[in-house]
Amino acid sequence: MKSGIIAAFAALSVAANAAEYKPEKWNLEAREKFAEQRYGVFIVWGIYANYAQGEWYLHSGKLDRDAYERMVYGFYPSKYDAREWARIVRRSGAKYITITARHHDGFALWPSKMDDYNIGSTPFKRDIIGELAEACKAEGIQLSLYYSLLDWHRSDYTPGGAWLKVPIKGQHPDYASYKRYMMGQITELLDNYHPINIWFDGEWDHLDKDRGGTFDWEFDDIFDLIHSRKVLVANNNHRAPRPKEDIQLFERDLPGEGTMFSKHQPLLDDRPVEQCDVIQAGVWGYKIGEKRFLTAEESVALIVRAAAKGSNLLLNIGPDGSGQIPAKAVEVFEGIGKWFEMNGDSIYGTKAGGVSMGQKVVSTRKGDMLYIHFLDPAVKEFSFLLDGKKITLGMGVRPEGDVSDIVVRFPLGGKELAQYVEPGTRQMWKIVGETCKNPGNASAAIDGNLNSLWHSHPEPMKDHDPLPPPQSFTVDCGAVRELRGFSYTPRPASCSVGVVDTCEFWVSLDGTNWTKAGEGNFPDVMESRKTRKVEFAKPVKARYFRFVATHALPVNDRLAVAEVDVI
Repeated sequence: MKSGIIAAFAALSVAANAAEYKPEKWNLEAREKFAEQRYGVFIVWGIYANYAQGEWYLHSGKLDRDAYERMVYGFYPSKYDAREWARIVRRSGAKYITITARHHDGFALWPSKMDDYNIGSTPFKRDIIGELAEACKAEGIQLSLYYSLLDWHRSDYTPGGAWLKVPIKGQHPDYASYKRYMMGQITELLDNYHPINIWFDGEWDHLDKDRGGTFDWEFDDIFDLIHSRKVLVANNNHRAPRPKEDIQLFERDLPGEGTMFSKHQPLLDDRPVEQCDVIQAGVWGYKIGEKRFLTAEESVALIVRAAAKGSNLLLNIGPDGSGQIPAKAVEVFEGIGKWFEMNGDSIYGTKAGGVSMGQKVVSTRKGDMLYIHFLDPAVKEFSFLLDGKKITLGMGVRPEGDVSDIVVRFPLGGKELAQYVEPGTRQMWKIVGETCKNPGNASAAIDGNLNSLWHSHPEPMKDHDPLPPPQSFTVDCGAVRELRGFSYTPRPASCSVGVVDTCEFWVSLDGTNWTKAGEGNFPDVMESRKTRKVEFAKPVKARYFRFVATHALPVNDRLAVAEVDVI
């Protein structure tokens, strides 16, 4: 083991080498070309599809590894048709496919020579990745290859935080051996299938030493190998990308919003961005019991919101064990494709537009053309500033066959574009006071995102006691406005404690003198987490409001609130 001084010197050396890295011309050009595509399809598929319980079934199902891996001898996707997959993807408007060449279970979808745990050992035997590479070429779309750094199969892998719940017998960690194996497989993928990028996942199993951890993935060697073939690197590590990581990834989060997986992940502006998300609710690999799918309209909205952030959207589906893409997903892809036929110019090759109305109206931009996307039919007009002058555009009539937003095209004429904020609207709101132990999180209650929470306890909870009600936060609306009431959305049903069931709503014109305008009592809040609306006895004028949580169920502490708004 290295001494602390030697380890510190090594860390400084890594940082210095990273700081010196300068992307080559081919790399910068490839990054730009990737960003221009804006929309791809993510395919998560392996022997776990036969279990039909999602891609983490070896882990979540608590299976014995040897029992799970016997599925190799029963994996025969007789309906697999790479050309049909590529056609479905192309017709959806997507420009590329990213497929799990090897997921966390370690099974490879190509006949790797590095070990025998791959498609060549199945009765099917055919080279899945090879056939898909040819199909993509024939259909004029590009291929990206997902590769898991984490491995639940190899006995020389070093188990980390996301290791199997059931330990594997005979595990003898040897990273030098495991790295040789990985480098060999990555070389096969690069030389045999010529992908546009290698999409890594699983680094989060070990915190690398360059991030303050103790493990060394030796990424420089891995990334240099990939770059030597003029291929890009993407790494889903839920952190800021390293200099040699060419694409920054956000998992199921709109880039830069800091929810779910991206709480520690800033949005940089020096390289392409890609957000990945799912069509089949909550799962990446095929799950037979999950019948909820995004609609075409919802999927288009995801693509548009990502593009409005300057990001690609990688939309996932998991084929079943026979090799077929679920019929419901095919229907969704067809709807997306119809929208792209009419509106693809507002997505391909665009950048973030820079003006929006939350998630209800967003914009993209290409050169001098601004594309305004109305995502909420209830919003009929949108305003922005052009050379300091307010411009208001109407939504118009929804075209026949349009599955989602209405796109209004507006030439800027070389004038300066800026955001317009209506006085008193949510875009002007600021938190000016809160009582909880976790300063700064009250903004989560007014951000329009039901997945972000204001809560009375710090994150993480270790060594801290949560504060019981009453707890409050105070908002400056930025201007005096008339309020007729308020709405409150409880914390999600997945949270079983600290669900606010009674509250008070106070208002003020000057932020000093306060009046209670209304209160809420919701005895059924544990059974239904729907948004509640409380109307005041009469409208009031106020610039400030204060939401006070006065009680929570079933335990009167650790309270949390998803969202508060005014009526």
